[in-house]
Amino acid sequence: MPQIGTFTTSETGYVGSIKTLTLSLKAKLVTNSETGNDKAPDYRIVAGGVECGAAWKKVARDSDRSYLSCKIDDPSLPGAIYASLVKIDDGDEFALIWSRRSGD
Repeated sequence: MPQIGTFTTSETGYVGSIKTLTLSLKAKLVTNSETGNDKAPDYRIVAGGVECGAAWKKVARDSDRSYLSCKIDDPSLPGAIYASLVKIDDGDEFALIWSRRSGD
């Protein structure tokens, strides 16, 4: 699965960049203060001052590793981008790993 971004922690969440063949942008995952229900995202994804996605805290079933399940969407994209933000083993960075949804 290809890595499409790199992030580090910040005071408000995470900061980094997303790069694909058609995207190259700086982005932030900002802690969501409006978590009024169980399905509300834990983070809002913001790029260029515009909210373009959300992320939810998850735990992998097979390894008990924590990660963020991210959904990025914008009218200019042909479809939503689904990715996981995972900690890189040897440092303070996090990798945004893209995965195609089943049936896409």
